[in-house]
Amino acid sequence: MRKLVAIACAVLTSMAVEAQGPPTPGELEETFEMMREFMSTERETMLESDLRLTRAERRAFWPLYEKYRAEIATAQDRLGQLLAEFAENYADPSDEQVGRFVDEYFAIEQRMLEIRVAYLPAFREILPAQKVARFVQIESKVDGIARLPLIMDTPLIGDRE
Repeated sequence: MRKLVAIACAVLTSMAVEAQGPPTPGELEETFEMMREFMSTERETMLESDLRLTRAERRAFWPLYEKYRAEIATAQDRLGQLLAEFAENYADPSDEQVGRFVDEYFAIEQRMLEIRVAYLPAFREILPAQKVARFVQIESKVDGIARLPLIMDTPLIGDRE
C-alpha cells in the first residue's frame, strides 16, 4: 500500500510541476484515464496478494470481480465526463449548471454505492467474511488513491486562473 501511495504522490508532484493553471477538460480526461489504467493493474495486484485467495476462491472471485469492475467503470466514466464538462465551465458557471453538476455528482456516487451493495451478497457467497472485509478495504483504499489526482486537479467553482 505504501508503494501505491508513493506512486500516486509522484504522479501528483509531476502534474503540479507541469501545471500552468487550471486544467483543461482534455487534461482532466487524460489524468482520469492514466489513473484508471494504472490503478486497474495495481488494484488487481493488491487484491491477488492481500486477499490470499485459495485456488477455488480465485476461480469464483475473478469472474465476479470483472463483472463488478465493469459496472463500476461505467459509473466512473460518467464521473470523468462530468469533470470534463465542469472544467469547461468552472470559472463562471450558471446556477443551473452548478445545480446540475451537484445533482449528477451525487447520482454517480449513489450509483457506485448501489453497485457495491448489489454485489456484496455474491462476494459473501464465495469468500469468508474476513476476506470480504479485506476486499472492501482494498477497494476503498485504491479508489481513494485513484481519485486524489482528480481532486487535486479540479478547481473550485468560481476560481479563476
